[in-house]
Amino acid sequence: MLIFGLFLLLMARRPRARADDRTYRRLYGSVDGLRVFRAPGRVNLIGEHTDYNFGFVLPVALDVATFAATAPAADGKLRLHSSSARNPRFDVAGLAELSPAHHWTDYPIGVAREVARLGFAIQPANILIHSTVPEGSGLSSSAALEVSSALAFLGGRELAPLELAKLCQRSEREFVGIPCGIMDQYISVSGANTPPSRSIAAAGSPTGRTAGRRHVRGRQHHGQARAGGLGL
Repeated sequence: MLIFGLFLLLMARRPRARADDRTYRRLYGSVDGLRVFRAPGRVNLIGEHTDYNFGFVLPVALDVATFAATAPAADGKLRLHSSSARNPRFDVAGLAELSPAHHWTDYPIGVAREVARLGFAIQPANILIHSTVPEGSGLSSSAALEVSSALAFLGGRELAPLELAKLCQRSEREFVGIPCGIMDQYISVSGANTPPSRSIAAAGSPTGRTAGRRHVRGRQHHGQARAGGLGL
């Protein structure tokens, strides 16, 4: 496991550029008030499926990351555009009534709902998501998306790092429907404002093996649903 973790770490440490202002301007017409928030992916040096089984883990934040570029929208809408997917639009006032769409937007929408539940108003915004974290590679692309989205929705308003990680975990468990542990979100939050590949966290698990089995089954069902949506 350690050798495989080191291999992934070396493979992922290739510098790549984030989406630039020109891409944002082409999509939304203006870059006035633009801010960009970053959250990294991670690799495990030790530990896999142990963060929810009373085990220890040693994840390391990587320089591959997800970037959420955001600027205010004047029409009361929240727009989410991924550089690799279509561009949906939501009414900010209706976020609380939304149901999971089994689409990549479930991750940021679930986060937005949790941010609002803590009393932070979700502002109308045009958001561009760009990621260099490979999907399905075991480098926590979903956690990087959740954390970068949360930072964009907060817009500089302060939330303790651990509370931010818990918020993103609740979003994935309660809205997306994956009974995950907190490791992925925790290391992504820890590395969000840290030089790439310098953030390391070791954690013990507060949950037991029954939760672990539910997690694996949840991952299997989620993967099957995503594959079915792609016609596989």
